[in-house]
Amino acid sequence: MSSEYFVDVVSNASMETYPDNTISKFTNRLATPLHLDGEWSVAVQEVFYPLSHKPIKRSINYFISYRGRRPTVSIDFDYQENDDVEGMLKKLNKSIADSHLQIGLSGINVQKDFKPPELVLITEGEPTKQKKKVVIKAGRIPDVDKGVYPIFSDHTFIRALGFDNNTFASEMQRAVAESEEEIKAPNQPDLGPKSHLMFIYSDIIHAHLLGDISARVLRVVPLNREPSDKLGHMTFTSPYYYPVRSNKIEDVSIVLCDETGNQIRFKTGRVFLSLHFKKTV
Repeated sequence: MSSEYFVDVVSNASMETYPDNTISKFTNRLATPLHLDGEWSVAVQEVFYPLSHKPIKRSINYFISYRGRRPTVSIDFDYQENDDVEGMLKKLNKSIADSHLQIGLSGINVQKDFKPPELVLITEGEPTKQKKKVVIKAGRIPDVDKGVYPIFSDHTFIRALGFDNNTFASEMQRAVAESEEEIKAPNQPDLGPKSHLMFIYSDIIHAHLLGDISARVLRVVPLNREPSDKLGHMTFTSPYYYPVRSNKIEDVSIVLCDETGNQIRFKTGRVFLSLHFKKTV
């Protein structure tokens, strides 16, 4: 019997057996099961993975009150997980500006007369204690006193902008009723943690210490992102070996997560892993 085996797994294999396989969570049924006698360990020797990730999608509505009409403007807005706040607001404002062309108001040239609402990032406070806040500037229609404000129903997005979910709706109503020019978020914006690492989990090994928990992590690799459909590639000249759980291996399951514990949101492509099994005793 051999003292080592090389096993390659790929995210789009075994789809007939495991139709729910995805790029970041998949199981491969081996063509021939591994029968291992004695003690064995396994390591990742090579990995290919997509660099492009799915955008985060938000849906936003706002209403306009004009001469007894109340048309609704709907926005499907995308941004990337690694966008900063300014980059995200730039994309949001473009979506809002483009969406106002949906509005049909008698006597109004939407391209000329309607000013859509806008979100800007301001800096306030002393130089040593500066804080950034999101300000929503009201849109305007000629001959209408009340401003036009976006209505965010996504509570997660409201919090990300720095607003309080419990008071946001009432603040918006007050701003419209009192014809205020803008609303400023009470807190700093926070789009959430940016992920920089990819954790390769597998059920073929025993759990080992990982920070303050135990986990079945085969390897951790830098998580690079690019908008193109290129592949990331890493080869490990000093692989880390971990004891295998069973002497018979028929399936190999892989889950790819970031440091927040969420599965990686790959946009397209496939993942390839090369595993090296070696006998230790």
